This record gives sequence, C-alpha cells and structure tokens, in this order.
Amino acid sequence: MDIVFLIKDLIKTRDPQAWINRRFKDEHRVPVDFRVFRTISTHEGTVYALSPEIQTVSDAAVRYRLSEIRKDDIVIDIGANVGGFCIPAARHSAHVYAVEPMTTEELRRNIALNGADVTVIEAALGDGTEQEIAWRDEVRQVPTMTLGQLKEVCGGCDILKCHCEGAEWSIRPEELEGIRRIELAYHPEKQTGADPEELLGSIRSRYVTEWEEVDGHALLHARWVD
Repeated sequence: MDIVFLIKDLIKTRDPQAWINRRFKDEHRVPVDFRVFRTISTHEGTVYALSPEIQTVSDAAVRYRLSEIRKDDIVIDIGANVGGFCIPAARHSAHVYAVEPMTTEELRRNIALNGADVTVIEAALGDGTEQEIAWRDEVRQVPTMTLGQLKEVCGGCDILKCHCEGAEWSIRPEELEGIRRIELAYHPEKQTGADPEELLGSIRSRYVTEWEEVDGHALLHARWVD
C-alpha cells in the first residue's frame, strides 16, 4: 500500500467519505466506521445514518429488486430495519409503508434525512396478538399485525417485500390476493409449526418465480402474470 499516494489522494479529494468509497470496489458495500462518520451516501444519493445496522442497507441492495415498482403502487416493506429497501422504493412510488418493530427510531431518522415519503408502522408481522421479538441484543413485547390487517391499513398492496425472521410463515395464501410482486427472504429453519409449502406452494402456483441464495439467505422473487 502506497501511504504517500493515499495521503495525496485524500488531500486532492477533500471529501473523506468519497475517498473511502473509492478505496472499496464493491459498489454496494462501503467499509466505514460509524464512530467517525455520521452518515453515508449510496451511489444513488440515498443518505443513511451510520450505525451497527448499516450493513442491512447494502444487504437490501443486493437482495431485493425495485425495477417493477410503479408510481401508484402501494409498497409494503415488512422488516424494514433502517430503510434499505423502503427509502429507495419511495423514489419510485408515493405510497410506501415500512413495517418495523425494533429499529424504528433509526428508520425514522433515515427517512427524514432523505425527505422520503414513507409511512412507518411500528409493528411486526404475526397473528395480530402482542408477541416477544428479539433483535440483536434486545428483546421487546411488540404488537403484531397479519398481512391482511396491514393491507387494510395501507389500502392494499401491489409490491410486498418481506424479511421478518420466520414470521413470513404466518402469511395465509389468500392474503396474497392483489399483490403483483413479492420479494421474500424465507427461513425454512424458523417454521415454528407452520407448513412452508402452504405459502411457498401457493406462490409457486400463482406467480412466475425465481429462487436464489444470497449471502446464505434463501430469497424468492415472484411476479404475477395476468
């Protein structure tokens, strides 16, 4: 490593964030220290507060697809975390809902940083009862909502992104009615008594599907065909 070159390049760049970004080749993953830098900008100009959750932003960028979102679509992001999907989605649609029970404070901060039109629903996917949810080192009792209840609150759902650590198995096949596009991270190891084939089989029978594994996560991309 040429230290002299790096120092000269930093002086020339005059922007430590841009300088760090240029040192790293993967466009989705930028190694920064949240204790030093307060925010980070993606290549598309989306801004996020730096924190231990920042990795979820680059994870969302490589896992989920935004290309089929239309301006009038109702987008529901279940397991929004700090906004890695819902904030970019708000560039495409004016009706984006972020469902998140744990990291809502940081999610709202990121939404404000971008002036994004995203409505936060502070709840988890479930059966409609209060449940204990664990994320990292924190455990909380949080309200849950069924997908049907979320659709009712949001006025429907055209695009569904769901990453909720096993709660996806609570989705009933009939609740998928009207959803044109599904981006689903599913967890076979977290079935909690549910039959995964009831959900996955129903999606397979109704949608054109693409299955893949990214960073150890099983992903399903499903597109409704009229």
